[in-house]
Order: sequence, then C-alpha cells, then structure tokens
Amino acid sequence: MRALAAVLAAIAVVSDVHAQEAPCPPVADVTLLVRCAQGSSETLVRARAGLDAAQARRDIASRLLPANPSLEVGAGHRTIEGGATDVDRSIELSQQIEIGGQRGARVDAAEAELLAARASADATERLVAAEVLAAAARVVEGRQALSLVREQRDAAARLAEVSRARAGKGMAAPFESELAEAARIQALREERTRALDLSEAEGLLAAAVGSDVQLAAGAPLPSVAQPLLAISEMERNAIERQPEVVAAKSEVEAALARAALLRRERIPDLTIAAGYKHEEQADVIGGRLSIPLPLVRRNQGEIAEQEARTAQAAARFRQAELRARLSVRAAYASWQRAQDAVKGIPDDLESRLRADVESLRQAYERGTLQLPLVLASLREVQAARRTVLEARTEAVLASIELARVTASSPCSSGGCR
Repeated sequence: MRALAAVLAAIAVVSDVHAQEAPCPPVADVTLLVRCAQGSSETLVRARAGLDAAQARRDIASRLLPANPSLEVGAGHRTIEGGATDVDRSIELSQQIEIGGQRGARVDAAEAELLAARASADATERLVAAEVLAAAARVVEGRQALSLVREQRDAAARLAEVSRARAGKGMAAPFESELAEAARIQALREERTRALDLSEAEGLLAAAVGSDVQLAAGAPLPSVAQPLLAISEMERNAIERQPEVVAAKSEVEAALARAALLRRERIPDLTIAAGYKHEEQADVIGGRLSIPLPLVRRNQGEIAEQEARTAQAAARFRQAELRARLSVRAAYASWQRAQDAVKGIPDDLESRLRADVESLRQAYERGTLQLPLVLASLREVQAARRTVLEARTEAVLASIELARVTASSPCSSGGCR
C-alpha cells in the first residue's frame, strides 16, 4: 500500500508539473497573457525559489537545540594485581543548550530576510504583469499606427490617380501628379517603418510573456487600475511595499538581530551530560555540567564590525525611502498630465479627423483645393490622429508606471486575473 501511495503521489506531482508547463496558446487576450507570463517568467521563478529558501532558513533558525546530542562510548582492558583482568567501559550522553537567548536573535534575523524575500516575490509578480500590460499597449499602438499609415497610403494613391486624370485633361499642372506620386511613396515608406515598429513591439511582448504568443486581433488598449488614494497614502504604500525599500529595511532589522546575537553569544552554551562507568571493578553513574569561561573571546571585534554594518544599512534604508517618495511624486505628476491630455480629447475627434481625410480628397477632385494645400492638410490631419493615439497610449503607460512605483497591482478589477 505504501508503494502504491508513493507511485500515485509521483504521478500527481508529474501531472502538476506538466499542467504548469502547458504552453500558452499562440493568440490570447491580455488577461491570459499575464497569466502565462506569471507561470513562465524566469524572474518570478527565481523570486519564488528565493522565498522558499528564506522560509527554509527561518525553519532552521527556529530549532530549539543548537546541536545534536553527543553519545560517547569507551572500553578498555585492565590487568589488576594477581593477574586478574577486567574490562573498563563507559557511556555518556551529552547535550548542548543555549542559555543566552541566541535562538530568538537568529529567528529575528531570519524573519527579516523572509519578509524581504516575500516582498520581492510579490513585487516580481506585479512587475511581470506591468511589463506584459505595457508591451501589450505598445502592440495596440503599433497596430493602430500601422492602420493609420495604410489609410494615408490609400488616400495618397487615390490622389495620385486623380492628379494624373486631371493633368491628362489639362485641368491641373503636370507637376501635381509628381507631387501626388511622391506623397504615395512617402506613405509606403512610413508603412514600412510602422510595420517594423509593430514587429519589434510584438517581439517585446513575446519576451515579456516568455512564450511565442501574439495579442488577439482587435484588442483595445489594456484597462489599467486607476489610483484611488491620495499621494501621501501612495508614498506610504510604496515605502511599505516597494521591494527595494523593504529589502533595505529588512537589512537593518537583520543587522540589528545579528548584533544582538553576537552579544548573546558572549553567554556561553551549557553542556549537560549523564553517563555510566565501570572502572576498577566498580560501577559509577553520574552527571556532568560544563560551561566555557568567557575570559578571552567576547566578540568585541565582531560586535563593533556589525554595528558599523548596521549604520551602513540604516543609511541605505533612508536613501531607498527617499527614492521611493520621489519616484511616486514623479510618476503621479506624469500620470496627472497624461490624464489631462486624454480628458481634453473629444469623444468624436477621431471620427471627425477621419471624415476630414475624405473631405480633402473630394475637395481636390472638385477642384476647390490645390494639391499642395491638400497634401499639407492631409499631413496635419494624420499627425493629429497619431497624436491622439499616442496620448491615449501614454495615459495607459503612465498608469502602469504609477502602479509599479507604488507597489500596487496594475490590473483593473476585470483585468489580469
């Protein structure tokens, strides 16, 4: 039965491993991409392994006894007067016991390291989600930008066709067809550039996910959680949860605990022993207490060195706390400006700009506008459309960055999970 249970347990472990290593689909939405990344990210795997190692060190530090018990067995042959012989024999069991409270200091140091490892694992999970969301936003921006230049290419091609017809009828100067053809070539060049940008963005998304996947066609810009706290509360959250700050604070706590451990180690360990001896044809049962005398080595140098390291750790913590506050303020100001820009965009601006492109083409066909003015106006309209797209993308990226520096999840309520 035990063998059968062991086999079933092994099968369950293998099945679980295969389930975790199941490949992501080739095309997925943002939510599934984030899940795939959090399951396959090498950085997150290392962070979780570091958390497991810190937990193991915490378990080791919590052990009650500093060492295993010691068993000593002895035997010897004795010849006594008259030629008689006897066998001397002894057995002693001893155990070392800490009496200075060293275990508590070791546990405090291990707890500080465990807290830092847990904060790092949690932050890495949020960071992976933020990287995927930002990469997905870039892909959406690249797709929409490519769609814009393709519309620009089609409009330039229609203008080139109309200009040739007008020039053939003597209704326009011959150079207009050359201008229209040059505008069409420029649109083709921009299409190539945008296609390359999109390919690069899709590569960055696949790298962030850790798998050869693509964002589903027609996906909108990712929905990112918006901040609901005042900036002072966001600064406090960043100080409490940013892995750099938590690590620096934990380093101070661990340094203080190690200094306390060194001081407590000046109190020597007590060894208790009990044993039995048969010697000179007599049986002796007794006990023994032993304790080193702390006369020469009292950890003076080690304590002084650790106090210096504690002062260094405290200075690093103050600087990490300052950097966290400044990064939150900068990210919040950037987010506010990005939101102001998006709020200033009318809901129907994109549709009106698209209609302007068609109006300009029709105006040229009717002869109410000259081609140089039409081409210049088309460039301005297309630039305006790209500006709107970039503003919306920047607002999403600013929200993601603000979530990152405040150590909060970038996923919206519907979002990543």
